[in-house]
Amino acid sequence: MMTLSLVKKTVVTASLLLGLAILSLNYFGSSSNTIKKFSVGSINGVPIKVPNNYIYYPFQYSDSSYWSKNKSTGRVERTYSDSVNAFSLYVAWEDLKPYRNNFGEIELNPTDMSIKKKLMMISLDSIYMKGKIIDENGRNGISRILNLIINRLNDNYVEAGPWGDRRKVSVKYIYRGIDKKTGLNYSEPDGPYVELFHTWNQSLFWSGNKDGVVDDLIVCWNGKLINPSSFKVCQHTFSFPEMKAYVTLEYPRSILYKWNELKEKSKKLIYRYKI
Repeated sequence: MMTLSLVKKTVVTASLLLGLAILSLNYFGSSSNTIKKFSVGSINGVPIKVPNNYIYYPFQYSDSSYWSKNKSTGRVERTYSDSVNAFSLYVAWEDLKPYRNNFGEIELNPTDMSIKKKLMMISLDSIYMKGKIIDENGRNGISRILNLIINRLNDNYVEAGPWGDRRKVSVKYIYRGIDKKTGLNYSEPDGPYVELFHTWNQSLFWSGNKDGVVDDLIVCWNGKLINPSSFKVCQHTFSFPEMKAYVTLEYPRSILYKWNELKEKSKKLIYRYKI
């Protein structure tokens, strides 16, 4: 008999595969004769043209969803004048190879954990608040997010402990100084059960001044994972002034030491799509 956790895992995997299949049909069509090779639009007035075999989450246009259809063509025909709020790419972090080939077929399957370790998601958002706006305290948006994460944990009790024996505990972020492997400022939770994975148990790495302007914020999973086949990931946010936007990368924590290299690769890749 299948356990409940296995059933849930099977359902989630099936749902993800179905979603990818639907996305493939909408982006690439049902045959090689109907391939839609690019998505077009503009990010804060900057026209872009992105190959669809790189795209994981489709263009989120300002006026409507990608899934809105045109009665005559079956899909909305977009132009460079259409404003785009956000989109995500999926690539191999080492060489930036797209996870799909030119015919929309998945070559690097993100549902396979052994392959997912080799992938990086690149998400771009047109809202520039995280990197641009300076408040009355001299903090930019990324700094405010960093302090929000720290204060939210420091000021509240959290549920912690092994499964089946959770309890409310007090955990605080402790500044550890400069991390030797990354050269970044480093802070992590200190208190009961921090050796275990919890949603609040996150290591924080950043460049810049925590109480001023932060250029990079990297939030990484911390603690022992329950599923031995899983791996810890990091989300790396930085501003992208070339398009008045910000970018968030998601990659394995095991390659955190490459953070600056991955940042520069991603910026060059995105800028390549500028028309």
